[in-house]
Amino acid sequence: MRQIILSGATLLMVAAGLFSPQTVRATAITIVNVDGEDEGFNDPASPDPASTIGGNTGATLGAQRLIAAQYAADLWADLVSSKVPILVDARFDAPNSEHPDTTDPFNSLDCTKNPPVIATAEPTTYHGNFPKKPRPNNWYPQALANSLTGKDLSTASDIRAYFNSSVGTSECLPDKGWYYGLDGIAQPDQFDFVTVVLRELAHGLGFITTVDLSNGKKLGGFNDVFSLNLKDVSTGNLFSQMTNVERRNAIKNAGNLRWIGAKVVAAHGGDVPMYAPDPVDLDFSVSNWDTSLSPDEIMVPFYSGANHDVGLALQALEDIGWTLDPRPNGTVNVVATDATASEGADTATFTVRRTVPTSDPLIVSYTVSGKATSTDYGTLSETVEIPAGESSATITVTPVFDTLTKEKDETVIVTLQKDPAYTLGFPNTATVTIKNNVVAFGKGSPPPAEIGVPYNFDIPVSGGEGPYAVIVSKGTLPAGLALGSPVITGTPSSLAKTATFTIKVTDQQGVSVSKSYKITVLKAVNITTTSLKNGQINKAYTATLKATGGKKAYTWSETSLTLPASLTLDPATGRISGTPLAQATYNLTFKVTDALGGTAEQTLTLTIN
Repeated sequence: MRQIILSGATLLMVAAGLFSPQTVRATAITIVNVDGEDEGFNDPASPDPASTIGGNTGATLGAQRLIAAQYAADLWADLVSSKVPILVDARFDAPNSEHPDTTDPFNSLDCTKNPPVIATAEPTTYHGNFPKKPRPNNWYPQALANSLTGKDLSTASDIRAYFNSSVGTSECLPDKGWYYGLDGIAQPDQFDFVTVVLRELAHGLGFITTVDLSNGKKLGGFNDVFSLNLKDVSTGNLFSQMTNVERRNAIKNAGNLRWIGAKVVAAHGGDVPMYAPDPVDLDFSVSNWDTSLSPDEIMVPFYSGANHDVGLALQALEDIGWTLDPRPNGTVNVVATDATASEGADTATFTVRRTVPTSDPLIVSYTVSGKATSTDYGTLSETVEIPAGESSATITVTPVFDTLTKEKDETVIVTLQKDPAYTLGFPNTATVTIKNNVVAFGKGSPPPAEIGVPYNFDIPVSGGEGPYAVIVSKGTLPAGLALGSPVITGTPSSLAKTATFTIKVTDQQGVSVSKSYKITVLKAVNITTTSLKNGQINKAYTATLKATGGKKAYTWSETSLTLPASLTLDPATGRISGTPLAQATYNLTFKVTDALGGTAEQTLTLTIN
């Protein structure tokens, strides 16, 4: 659903429930929080600890999300030029069930698709034939149209962006999660939120076609400026000049639908393939680079890791009409990306890339400093030259880790320094964490214990140099349990509602770590049923055995004699049922086993009259 304006014709498309911002911040691109109370960007939950380490100072989860989104917006604001503020209506919510309206673009977020859709964005409005238009009878996304004419052509915000808050839950990619840090060091099981927002904002700024991918039809019968840069090299036809049928075929002509815009071709060294699979992917086809450009480009349909370099998307926006942010005295933007270091290594590498190509060589200075808790090994400074005609260079940092103690993980920050002739873009730092083989506790908590049931908990500790010395440094273990190296074993002998204690582990290098644990000792499982009601032949019979203590779920069985053939015992519920067929008296022994292995037995008499 879009708003399109051409020769005065207007179609309303602003989604119901969205509201305009009360104030406009001074930044060029502003994230406008349109989430409801206590959800999404307003989520009052505690901030993500890993993201806090990543430089995000948000006091709540919602604040972290908003800070990361605005950080990404600022990256784009440093690259494109617009005197008119660019407003981005942003929502962070769960799709489908909370948005029953099938026309709501939020419902395009779908974790069951391949690939899953975790975010989406688009221009809220398209304009044509506005004052100072470069090309008549063509659609321009609102932010670009505003930038070209110098005026705000609509009261609506310029971009709307939606992000899937279900990610990381049992309903949506449970093995994944969001990372809200600003340093680009998301783990393999995390989606770097800044990277995702950068990508979606590119769509909102115009890296998107208005063509209906299902039938090849143009929006309102007119071209959009994105499509003007596409060509099917197998037929030689321009995307904008094709018939609907030809365009429908080009949309699924993998490897042959290509971007031919001059700025991208110059930066890439040739035309660039677009994502055009067969069958058509209505979420990703055409409006993305082909997957062959992954992982170096963010504008591909598959997320391949944290990347704060917008890459060729910048030149693509220039091809559709954007003016890049002017820099005094021919200055250019430079970003640091791809910081890497191997475990325990004494070298690290990172890449510097200039986002605005120039014909002059570029010399960038940098410093390397430690952020270690155990030592301070000073700062180094060298230079690297990006030759004329090239866009990036790799720096290898060698001596900076010589003084590491190897007792703790060390963090190294590589910072690009402002050269008098150039202005640095964001980010101008790259952070590398050197993982040393240090003793550390892993995840996992002790399970509950039960009186009279043998207990075993392997303390999750690794790294360092074994064997370890393990002690209880604070508190006491429950009676009957003892500490080994490193394991807790024994048989609890008395009830302790909860025992809290601290385990201290010291390796052979003398490095110690401590962690607090809790163990709850439960009462022994016990069968509370003391008698069974009598039954009658040829009449339905039911009785349910009961137990207390231990840990559910219980499992029931018989240990002495058996029920008559016409009666059965449900092992999960303890329910005896069936229709007795003969008169008799049975002395039966029943056994219950709980989830911790505790057992109890009870002999009961069943009489059938």
